[in-house]
Amino acid sequence: MEHVRAYALDMPYVPPPRLDDTPKLLRKRIYWVLHTMAAASSSARPLRFVTMYPNYDWSRIWRNLHTAWIPDTVRSTYYMVLHAILPTKERLNRIAISDSDRCNYCGHTDTLSHRKMECGAVGDIWRWTLVRMAAILRINACYV
Repeated sequence: MEHVRAYALDMPYVPPPRLDDTPKLLRKRIYWVLHTMAAASSSARPLRFVTMYPNYDWSRIWRNLHTAWIPDTVRSTYYMVLHAILPTKERLNRIAISDSDRCNYCGHTDTLSHRKMECGAVGDIWRWTLVRMAAILRINACYV
């Protein structure tokens, strides 16, 4: 009887049925009213990547992404990196699409940081970049 009581409480928000309404149309209208009420009463959840990385300055990151003069393909790649939705083996394994989370190239766990800083030639380029940044900043490379 509890569902009947809840139905009776919410019924004033549903427009009364018209003469030409079918039972299916009335059920659909009731569903949409209840759905709208439930959506309005629930609080908005923060985005997944914001909860994953709470210490980042997201307003600055978004401003830099939107004001940069870059092609749309590069912008969409940056978007995927920021939202951590690149199809790495670790992510594909977590959502049961891949049977392993290991990198095909080197055998380590294939994460986003592994792809952009450690694996193959990218690792060599990343280490060279760190050494160059340290030279520019005049600090030891281990602090970059």
